[in-house]
Amino acid sequence: MSGSLDYRGVVLRREMGRIRSRYSKLSRKIRKQFDDRRGYIIGIMNPSEFQREAIDKLFQITEDGQFIQGHLGYSDVILNKALSLKYKLVLTIRNPLAVLRSRFHYIMKQKERNPAYKILKKVDEETAFDILIEGYSGEECSFPSLQACYNAIQPWLREEVHIVKFESIIGPKGGGSKQIQQEVIQSLVKYLNIDISKEKLSRIVSNLYGGTRTFDKGKIDSWRDELTNAQIQKVRMDIEPFMKQFGYF
Repeated sequence: MSGSLDYRGVVLRREMGRIRSRYSKLSRKIRKQFDDRRGYIIGIMNPSEFQREAIDKLFQITEDGQFIQGHLGYSDVILNKALSLKYKLVLTIRNPLAVLRSRFHYIMKQKERNPAYKILKKVDEETAFDILIEGYSGEECSFPSLQACYNAIQPWLREEVHIVKFESIIGPKGGGSKQIQQEVIQSLVKYLNIDISKEKLSRIVSNLYGGTRTFDKGKIDSWRDELTNAQIQKVRMDIEPFMKQFGYF
């Protein structure tokens, strides 16, 4: 990479790192109170409370040219914090239908390490997808519906946040376009004020596919082979505004 990195970047996408969290079964109202008074609620699928002091310290010690990557904040509290510190924000989104399929397989691979596994292992695959769509609340675990997850994303869909679609950046190996992939990367580095050589861009493109802990098939339309027509229509109806906004409908 040529040139210098002159930004303070935060990529809110995967794990927050070493900061320990605990799962919260609180209602949305109580979660909001926790956001304001105690910790940050982070994570859309499994909202967890993180110590506010630890996250604030992470924000402060991040230097120019460094970035933070983590799950999305459940509310706009951490979003506003990052914006107040002049961070540049990058949000990766994906077709909710693909997210649904990927989430099921991730849970089943994790087995007992994921509380939702105890629920899903008792039912057939079609019923498991129904549960993930509708959400679940019980003694074993609790998680929001797919609709609630995407409602929580709404505060992040704003001009200050640079949005990258998974389908645009995955490239030909995942069923996407090489040209669109390169255009998306170029747009991203421009947003971050990074000077990048053609050689570096080529290396980035060649190493984008796979290699992460949650990587499964990495195909754009793999959900079509596993979801029923009724499930597809249910998701589209529940999350219609988001899906139409980003061309998933």
